[in-house]
Amino acid sequence: MRTMIERNQKLVAVAMPSGLEEPQREVLKEMAHSMGYETRVDGMGNLYCKKGGWKEGETSKYLVGAAMDVKGLLATRVDEKGFVKFHGIGAIEAGKLIHSRVRFENGVKGTLNCRWSGESDTQKLKDMSVSDLYADLGAMTAEEVEQLGIETGMMAVVDQPVVELRPGYIRGPHGDHLVGCLALLETMDQRKDAEDTSEITFAFLVQHHSGRNGIRTAVQQEQPEYTFLVRAAEAKTSPDGTRPVEVEVGKGPVIRFRENLQSTEEEICMMLTETAKKIGIPWQAEALNRDKSGVMEAQVSGKRTMAAFVGVPVQAIGSPTTTYREDDVKQCGTLLAAVCR
Repeated sequence: MRTMIERNQKLVAVAMPSGLEEPQREVLKEMAHSMGYETRVDGMGNLYCKKGGWKEGETSKYLVGAAMDVKGLLATRVDEKGFVKFHGIGAIEAGKLIHSRVRFENGVKGTLNCRWSGESDTQKLKDMSVSDLYADLGAMTAEEVEQLGIETGMMAVVDQPVVELRPGYIRGPHGDHLVGCLALLETMDQRKDAEDTSEITFAFLVQHHSGRNGIRTAVQQEQPEYTFLVRAAEAKTSPDGTRPVEVEVGKGPVIRFRENLQSTEEEICMMLTETAKKIGIPWQAEALNRDKSGVMEAQVSGKRTMAAFVGVPVQAIGSPTTTYREDDVKQCGTLLAAVCR
């Protein structure tokens, strides 16, 4: 089995939401060590990877980061039928999660179901909220759920398998962030034998879904001149099919020029586009008035840093069946590895 699928499977198997990133951090640390990187963890929980370690007073010229937390569910109560109710961690589209497997932080698994709302099947899915979801653990009473070790305050995540749909196309849950982690690992793999890696810090970031606290802390600590954040970029058409796809899977990395009406600085955008042209990597341009990646948080944290978003195009973001193309991840890694020179 190929390295990228194996990495994805390992991360999905342990993934947990904001505030409980330790399981995936340990897996990522092991992967970094296997490539010869030294690692350290800050008080927030961010994982930093670097060649040659850190010298006192040294700052990074480049910080390349990806969030490692995933969207999830927070158990709020168990009703008399033994069904577990939730709040969402991150922006959960509840209608996409019906009948998905769910895994609690203690390893207990169940199935997500719902209490319908709305007037039609389409409307029900659109209007559904996390409060309409519940986990069925196969128990009949609240006491039986308690015996399974499930209690208020526990976190849970969707637990669907990672599969290859057809050659080069991979599907799995938590693609919005874990695809970014895969691209970051690819970048590290391509840079592991370079002589100038001492200026680059690779960071797997915590708490994106609870205020983007990880990137704020990383920029304050590393004080980079340039910051690149990598995660998924959604490929979709308009609901009525009248607007063409703006970002396409299979067409290379995504460079975002504007986000929430804020422009990315021209210098760092030129660095990315000129590097892509120089090394022959296809790329796609994007502008969004939503979905903050953490770029603005990076720009205002600590020393002034130039920050930009680089995305891996995916389909069905936010669902258990997020799909990406392996070559897009590799090209994203190639672009980031080349621009950090």
